Amino acid sequence: MTSPLISLVCNLFALCFLGLFALVGAALAGIALGIHQSHPQASRVLAVISWVVFGLEVLLGIVLFALYGYVLFTELALADY
Repeated sequence: MTSPLISLVCNLFALCFLGLFALVGAALAGIALGIHQSHPQASRVLAVISWVVFGLEVLLGIVLFALYGYVLFTELALADY
């Protein structure tokens, strides 16, 4: 039961800082917490999918941050002062 709970917290953290894809991960982690007692195998699968969504969200955030930095520094280097 620890993995879905930590995944929920991480996805909510990612939702605050990175983007809306983490909302899907948080929803899946919440569902995994809800069905943990009745369907433990399905709960594990949903928790793993939630972790994958979290990882993809972090990766997307890093790529967008790097792209923004590249565009910003390219524009600053080409500007005439």
